[in-house]
Amino acid sequence: MIIWLTFTLDNNNEIVFPQTGFSTWKADPGEVKKAVAEAIKTGYCRIDSVLIYDEVGQGIKESGIPQDELFMVSKL
Repeated sequence: MIIWLTFTLDNNNEIVFPQTGFSTWKADPGEVKKAVAEAIKTGYCRIDSVLIYDEVGQGIKESGIPQDELFMVSKL
């Protein structure tokens, strides 16, 4: 069992948000899908990515973990 440091977002839902996440920055094309799937299977639930990485969605799907159990973080 992995225990993550978390913080609670100050809103009506009191969402507990993991501080540690898996980043896809500087990942080589073709490696993102597998890396994301394995990270999620390992216990990561926060994925830090940008929209240009289409493989992230494929990796999430491949992991078998429901999307509503994951946190996606991106840059504006």
